[in-house]
Order: sequence, then C-alpha cells, then structure tokens
Amino acid sequence: MSFDAHFKFIDYHELKFARENAKEAKHLAVIAIAVSIGAALAAIVMPVVVAQMLTQTVRIDETQLKSLQSTSTVLTDISSNPTQ
Repeated sequence: MSFDAHFKFIDYHELKFARENAKEAKHLAVIAIAVSIGAALAAIVMPVVVAQMLTQTVRIDETQLKSLQSTSTVLTDISSNPTQ
C-alpha cells in the first residue's frame, strides 16, 4: 500500500468517525431540546394545576354576612375613637 493510499484510508476512517459523532450529537441535541420544552411546559402547567387543586369556594350566607358587617362596623368605631 502506498503512502497516498494509506493516508486516504486514514482520512476515510476519520471522516466516518466524524459523521458518526455528528449523528450522535444531533440526536442528543434533539433530546435536549425536547427535555427543555417539556420542562418549560411543566413550569407553565404546574402552577395552574396546583392553584386548581388548592382553591376552595367559600360561601357565606346572609346571617354570616350581616355578622361580619356588624363586626366590621364595631371595629371601625373602636379604631376611630380610641379610649385614652
């Protein structure tokens, strides 16, 4: 085998190795992009889901409302006329 053929053979193997590495790098880059998109979606969706799970509906009937309003009025009167 001549020197020229030997160097071409080495160049061929280097090119083949470089192509394999490029293919693997592209595959890993696609996976990394998919993971980052998934993480971004999770960061958007999770607070909404948690808020839905932890939010409660509070209902106050009329007697409770009147009681709260009278308490609020008493507290306002006390705070505006402090005793000395």
